[in-house]
Amino acid sequence: MNDLKLYDDRHNLLTIEAGIPKKFNNHRIPDAAGYHVKVGSNGYMLFQHIPGALWNIWISHYLFTKNTTIYCVGSIDGVEFHNILEGNALYKNGDDEWQHLKEGDHNVLYNHTVRSTAKFHDSPLVTFDVHLTIPAFKTLIADQPAFREWISYFSSGINARLYQEAGSRNLPLQAMIMQIVDKCKQAGFDSNGNRQLLRQFLDSILDNKSLDCSYKYSFEEIGRLIKAKERLGADPATRIKIADLYKETMMGHKKFTEGFKLMFGVLPSVFVLNEKIRVCKSLMIQQRDLTNDDYAMIMNFNSGSHFARTFKNIEGCTPKQFRKKYGLFKNRNNNLT
Repeated sequence: MNDLKLYDDRHNLLTIEAGIPKKFNNHRIPDAAGYHVKVGSNGYMLFQHIPGALWNIWISHYLFTKNTTIYCVGSIDGVEFHNILEGNALYKNGDDEWQHLKEGDHNVLYNHTVRSTAKFHDSPLVTFDVHLTIPAFKTLIADQPAFREWISYFSSGINARLYQEAGSRNLPLQAMIMQIVDKCKQAGFDSNGNRQLLRQFLDSILDNKSLDCSYKYSFEEIGRLIKAKERLGADPATRIKIADLYKETMMGHKKFTEGFKLMFGVLPSVFVLNEKIRVCKSLMIQQRDLTNDDYAMIMNFNSGSHFARTFKNIEGCTPKQFRKKYGLFKNRNNNLT
């Protein structure tokens, strides 16, 4: 925060103070370094920083009761991945054109010189930013070679949005952000580690395709889809009606199933079958005397033959062939088919 200076619409310098006011405890992130700026009678800006050696995260809330203009001057070292989680605002930097940034938009900035104007409304704006140092960013090239092209962009001085399309339909990226924010809120995020999570986040950014999707999904709806997946995976043996799930997520059947498939790669019904077979394979290792009928009863298949057909469709081999391949028979008389 020391590299930035903030001014109100009368160009008065605003004071950045440590801590989050108690009245905003519902926005507080455990273990984060918090800062706030009071903008006269208009409202507050809250900034929370989760530091790390590998990547730094900033979650910011702009909470105004009336239309407000904020000017910002300074610089941001390294690479910044900037994402709008909620709300919208008008923004311009230097002589750039005005941009209407809204939920789902994201951009990438490099060694960013800030001379910006932002116009906020009386509704909350929430942003999520990931900051990487230049050395840390360059180490990622081995894992994500596509970043080599980005460095050529950056070297040419292109610091504006690399993506002209909104990311509101990039559901994998939105889901990754949701998971990271939830980890931060639960004090379960270690930004010194979580290298795999960072790779997945950056992979989602690189795969910024405009998906052929009939619907737009809010971050709240994405959160509901994640919870639906977790519920299905928690106890795959329990019969859960898909109709009940899409009602719980407050979506129609088509929107729920399309969003689920876009985020997780399969339809909800297929996901359940995959989870059932995953559990059965684990049981094959632990209990080698179970029959197909046993698995059918344990995991709620219609019959032993139904279990065997499903297993072959997913694994490409019968249960017997799977056990033979991995030496999982208890004795030679095992009658699995």
